[in-house]
Amino acid sequence: MNSDTKRIFQVLFNPVAQSKFVHTVSAGYVTGAIECFFFDITTSFHGFKSNTSSGPISGDQVSVRTAEIRSVGE
Repeated sequence: MNSDTKRIFQVLFNPVAQSKFVHTVSAGYVTGAIECFFFDITTSFHGFKSNTSSGPISGDQVSVRTAEIRSVGE
């Protein structure tokens, strides 16, 4: 067995190297999950925003709708 093969086995069976590998894979998984979460949030936000016919609601439209709702209760 040559020295390169011995070094490979030393790395494969080294507990520190195994721990670093597991933590690296776990960190990649968590980072990917967080990225997907924020991607879903932004996609949902823009999807809801584009479903309105006139775009986002302005402050004047909110005031009119609030007045309409209050007048129904009277």
